[in-house]
Amino acid sequence: MGNTILIENKNGEMVNAEILLYFTLKDYEDKEYVLYTFNETDEHDLATIYASEVVSSDKGYEFKTIETDDEWAKIKDVMRTSIKKGQEV
Repeated sequence: MGNTILIENKNGEMVNAEILLYFTLKDYEDKEYVLYTFNETDEHDLATIYASEVVSSDKGYEFKTIETDDEWAKIKDVMRTSIKKGQEV
C-alpha cells in the first residue's frame, strides 16, 4: 500500500485514504491536486478514485472541490497519462 492520509468524511469521521498521485496543473496558476481512493469499487468492479484541489490553510491542508469542466478534463488527462505510464513494460 502507498502513502495514506486521514480525510474527514461527510459524517465527520476520519478515514484513511490512499494517495494515488499528487500533481500540479500549470494551466491553472500552479494549483496542486491529489488523486486518492478509499479502496472501494463500483458496480463494475472498478476502483473509485477521487480528485481534489489541495489548498494550504492555517489548519494544514484542505481539499477543495474541482470547479470547472475544463479543470476536470485536464485532471482526467493526467489520470489517463499516469495509467498508460503504469502499464509500460
